Amino acid sequence: MEQILKCNDVKVPRKEPTLVVLGIDDENRMSILSMQPGYKDSAESWREIFKDLVRRGLNPQSVQIGIMDGLPGLETAFKESFVNAVTARCWVHSLKNALAKTPARLRDALKLQSHQIMYARSETDAREAFKALKSAMNRDAERAVRCLEKIWNHCLLITALIKDFGELFGPRIQSRESTKSSSDERSRWKLSENVP
Repeated sequence: MEQILKCNDVKVPRKEPTLVVLGIDDENRMSILSMQPGYKDSAESWREIFKDLVRRGLNPQSVQIGIMDGLPGLETAFKESFVNAVTARCWVHSLKNALAKTPARLRDALKLQSHQIMYARSETDAREAFKALKSAMNRDAERAVRCLEKIWNHCLLITALIKDFGELFGPRIQSRESTKSSSDERSRWKLSENVP
């Protein structure tokens, strides 16, 4: 993720892009792993950050997933640095992109139905929720639906991960009976190119 921080030089305050890496450990604690100045569009900037994390003790084999917002160069550098990990698009950024392509009168409905996909209890429920979204939006929000279809596998992957890390995704998940699942249960979720 990229953030803009204000930097106060001796003479002139200025904004400087800052590259941020967050991590979640085995006990579901979120930490800031890295926060360095850099350029979001530079794969080389991201490579250097990932190399620094490894130098400081991060085991690249233990990284399971990188959830990112689609910055140019980021996914490529991540895959090179953490070869056993998978990548997924950030739901927040994906939903913002879809909402920007949605007529104003349908935005609340699209957001609500998108959350039903994201917080689905199973892949089957997620597929049913997506079918309902497509049907409800019909041609009125066709561009938004296509935007969500492009990231369908990412949606399924994140939906599966919510079962493992539910408490980090907000109170809607905390009330579920089980926020943890075994790796066997997660492996049953088949990611496919076929969108319902």
